[in-house]
Amino acid sequence: MAYPDHGSRWHKLGGMAAWAASVAVFGLFVVTGLEAPVQADASSVNPSVPGQWVALERTSPAAVPGRILVKRKPGVSDDRLQQAIGAQGGRTVGRIAQIDVHEIQVPDHAVARVIAALERNPAIEFAHPDYLEELLSVIPDDPRYGSAWHLPNIEAPTAWTMSKGDGIVVAILDTGIDSSHPDFAGKLVQGWNAASQSDDTSDVHGHGTRVAGTVGAATNNGTGVAAVGWNAEIMPIRVTDRSDGVASSSDMARGLTWAADNGAHVANMSYMSWRWSTVQSAAQYMRNQGGIVFGAAGNSGQDAGISPTPHVVVVSATASNDTLTSFSNFGSYIDLAAPGASIQTTSRGGGYASVSGTSFASPISAAVAALVMAANRQLSPAQVEQILFDSAEDLGTVGWDPHFGWGRVNAGRAVSMAWSQDTDREPPEVAFLSPVQGATVEGDTLVRVAASDNVELAKVDLYADGREIGTATLAPFEF
Repeated sequence: MAYPDHGSRWHKLGGMAAWAASVAVFGLFVVTGLEAPVQADASSVNPSVPGQWVALERTSPAAVPGRILVKRKPGVSDDRLQQAIGAQGGRTVGRIAQIDVHEIQVPDHAVARVIAALERNPAIEFAHPDYLEELLSVIPDDPRYGSAWHLPNIEAPTAWTMSKGDGIVVAILDTGIDSSHPDFAGKLVQGWNAASQSDDTSDVHGHGTRVAGTVGAATNNGTGVAAVGWNAEIMPIRVTDRSDGVASSSDMARGLTWAADNGAHVANMSYMSWRWSTVQSAAQYMRNQGGIVFGAAGNSGQDAGISPTPHVVVVSATASNDTLTSFSNFGSYIDLAAPGASIQTTSRGGGYASVSGTSFASPISAAVAALVMAANRQLSPAQVEQILFDSAEDLGTVGWDPHFGWGRVNAGRAVSMAWSQDTDREPPEVAFLSPVQGATVEGDTLVRVAASDNVELAKVDLYADGREIGTATLAPFEF
């Protein structure tokens, strides 16, 4: 793609199946082929007006006190990792096993010092605070404000003639869902509470019920609102137990990996947690399972200066006239745009609401992805993503631009492309960068691998003398 490089990945995902290849070099083998919460623009929101909710921006991101998230490089032993942590006075209090991220606790005043020390350690892939993120929505206090304008705008009725999302599960990582709402009857699958690690997915704030309704409220049932996903199923993943909806990076990552392990095909995060390494690792894990993750761009109406991520589709918000809303963020990290103003959806307690924010643009895009995946189950995540980009309504500057990404999502065109899309049959390429061919090494050795593919790579596995050393999912691939 032409816009900021989304990176290369090895162990190709093609038609949900993985390619395999091997390269031998001196006995080594490669086998298998977020800143603070944001607020809406002051011109569109008055925080003093009852019924409005705004996530306030901080100059320094909030985090769980004394908590650091650490990931070791592949091939580093448990003993060496614990030595590195213990040398800094830290202790392990939890682990997200699927992505090998350790939650360590240190005195709050020592967080910055410990992170700096760990980042200098060659055994550590990353270390960062367990950041807290607030919700990204604006709720106008006007029951007559809004209609389902976004459905014809993205050509959903055309898409529904070809796909209604049957058999696709969309995980909603949010504040929970009101399962008793009549528009969710028969639409929910088993979910999970990542914050308390329990089955309690009831909505502690109201935001999650609104987000879920844009994706999968029961459609064509003569009740309430219609949803882009029509027959798509909803998996409630509660990532917070706080009434204000604030969620930690660790709980977001824990929820993502649980969703990936329990049958979710698409995941939506209406938070800006996607910018942190731990959550990106979890999103990569879901892609390796054949899923695709969407995230909200934020509502401060500015370029937040965040780097693009190859593992999450980040979505800005448009108004009914296909302009960027005043509150939507923009920048080099934007992949797509979608309707995000005055969206009719479900609300906690059995009612309905008109809502605005990138919180709702993101799940609308996720629902379109569900329609695409249902139309062609052989598509890889990268192919689904590319279809969304290629089919989008090009707004603003021709091609990719920082306001709309590749354009405003178009469900009708995307599903049509999915029907005719061929699956990927070209294997990836892989090569060792260091040590060089024929080199003899002793003791700790950094192994660097280059891998590329025309569609997508999921991982690089390193073997020595038939023994698996480790797996790398993020470029640069190092062991």
